[in-house]
Amino acid sequence: MFSRTTLHVVLVAVAVFLVAVILSDADQSDFRPRELSAKGHAAISMYIEPARAARKLQRKYDGKPPPLDEIRPVAELWADGVDSGILLDCESEGPGDTSLDGAKAQIFSLRQYLSASLAACSLTEFQAGRMDTGANTLLLSLRVSRAVENCDLRTYAATLAERNRMFRRFGPILDGLDDNLRAPILAFGPGQAESRLLGNHLLAWVSLIDVDPQGQLAEVYGHLGKLISDDRTQIEDIDRVLAPASKRIRDNANWLFVGKIAWTNLAEMRENTAAIRNRAFSPTPNLPYRALMSSSATR
Repeated sequence: MFSRTTLHVVLVAVAVFLVAVILSDADQSDFRPRELSAKGHAAISMYIEPARAARKLQRKYDGKPPPLDEIRPVAELWADGVDSGILLDCESEGPGDTSLDGAKAQIFSLRQYLSASLAACSLTEFQAGRMDTGANTLLLSLRVSRAVENCDLRTYAATLAERNRMFRRFGPILDGLDDNLRAPILAFGPGQAESRLLGNHLLAWVSLIDVDPQGQLAEVYGHLGKLISDDRTQIEDIDRVLAPASKRIRDNANWLFVGKIAWTNLAEMRENTAAIRNRAFSPTPNLPYRALMSSSATR
């Protein structure tokens, strides 16, 4: 008869195996499980069913947005899981445990696929004059986007970029939408906590991946993390910190730039959501950092 400890170990091993089989592509070599705690393994295992459903849609439609009636039940599985606390952020537990590869990378990729597909469906509904359905679909996209957003710097920075693009893309529509339809959507606009979260993720990133093998940039990461955490910081303050490290950034510190880009997305999103609330949305200029974000290491 199994002891409780033995049974627990067996269940954890089975969960890891199932995640590897269900989340991986045909080539399963990219799934490299980390030495996680039982809590970490349990958090990942809760994504098995939602991930299986999302992967099925992604393969069926070759990565393109599925019809709304097909994607909605899958997306609600994710969104309801996050809302109920069943699907957690899968926060990093130590060096090497990131969303750059393995199960967390695949979960995050599927989440991005669902969120982007829902946004595309939402735009189609708005353009067809179905404002209620368009608003509800956009809200569902934002709800899905909360899955694993706080896993680490990569997921958080990419999530800020996704939401900023959404508010830019849908700004003109939200500007004229009825308050009862747009209020739940605008609730996803940034508050006071986002700057501190971004700063904390940047500070933690140095210990999660080998971005500073010679210990030369830890001080720069620390300084930038503190600046980003302060809502009074201006872009000039960040540039002054990055300038002395520019030569070293070229080789092993591109994540400092990711932190700056994420901060810029956050600042712009604050401006856009405030303008939408005042029914005065006007797209900001297409700044150079957007091209940098599209090809950055967060992808």
